Amino acid sequence: MNIRVKILLGEEHIFEILPSDTVLQVKQKIFDRLGIEVAHQVLLYLGKALTDENEIIFYPGIKDGSKLVLVRKNLQTSRSKNGVYKFKQEMLKVLKTYYSEADALTIANETTKDLQNKVNHLSYDDLERLATALIHDQENKF
Repeated sequence: MNIRVKILLGEEHIFEILPSDTVLQVKQKIFDRLGIEVAHQVLLYLGKALTDENEIIFYPGIKDGSKLVLVRKNLQTSRSKNGVYKFKQEMLKVLKTYYSEADALTIANETTKDLQNKVNHLSYDDLERLATALIHDQENKF
């Protein structure tokens, strides 16, 4: 059967697979053709991540012509370069002008925790729409 694999914010590719192939085997086929390391791949179907050990047949909605979304993971998560960390530091700079250091830290921690919780509950389709809108806005500035 053929499945379509769309790279998040990128092109779409068609892969020939068997229903008995595991998700890990599909990722290996993606690596063989596109060169994206297996460890950097997350395959999604209807916004849900597929588990490497499961066979494709385990997911009853995946049929011939189904579309999976490929998200590239960045395995480098340095705390100093983490966007959430930077956001929190910038927020603290502003909050310290209005609140005590302890209060500012409490507000920043609670806000960051709330933001992370909300982002974690977004579907990948929502994230793709947000990213597309951001790219569109940046293109319109220039």
